[in-house]
Amino acid sequence: MSTEKKFYEAVFEGKYETICGIMEGFLLGKDKAWEWFPSKNFDIETETFTEAFLEWASLKSKLHHIIIEKDFINTLTESLKKHPEMKYAGESYIKSVREIESATFEFKSKSYAKKYGDEIQSILKELPASVKISDLSEELKEDKDAEGIELYAPAHDYEYRSHGKVTGNINDIIEFRKILNTHPLIEVTDIKLHLKK
Repeated sequence: MSTEKKFYEAVFEGKYETICGIMEGFLLGKDKAWEWFPSKNFDIETETFTEAFLEWASLKSKLHHIIIEKDFINTLTESLKKHPEMKYAGESYIKSVREIESATFEFKSKSYAKKYGDEIQSILKELPASVKISDLSEELKEDKDAEGIELYAPAHDYEYRSHGKVTGNINDIIEFRKILNTHPLIEVTDIKLHLKK
C-alpha cells in the first residue's frame, strides 16, 4: 500500500447503506481500486460535540465519516456536480471534505512469557514507511529466582511491558493498528485524525 497517497475525511449525510452503495457503485463504474474506509468500521474517532447535537436534534440527519483517497473524492465530487438530476446521490450529500495530515493512536502491552515479549518487540520494529512511534517506553524484567512460579503468583521470572504513541499516514496507521490489535497481549486506542487547517 502506497504511503504517497493523500486522504481526506469526507462527511456524508444520508443513509449509511445508500452512501456505501454510492461508493461501491462509483468504483465499479470507474473500474478503479481507490481506497476508502468508513470511520465507524475502523475505530476512527470522528464525532464533535456540534455533530452529536445536530444528529440528536434531527432524527433525519445521519452524518457518516468516510476516509477517502484524494483521487476518489475529487472524481466523485466532479461527477455529482455534472449530474444534479440524480435522486439518491447528489453533491448536497457531501457536507465537508478536509485533508488528513496524519493519524495517531496509542498502545500498551504486558507479557509474562519471553515468547510473547519477543513477538511484541519484533512487531514494534517492523514499521510501515510513514509510521513512527513516539514516547515509547519498554520495561523488561527477568528474575531467574522466580522461575517455575505459577502464572498467577505475585512474582514472575519474566515480564515485558511497553506503551507508546503511533503516528503516520492514515492508510498505514489503519494497517499497523490492525496488526497490533490482533495480538492478544496488545491493547490499542481508537485512531485520532489530525486534519489540515
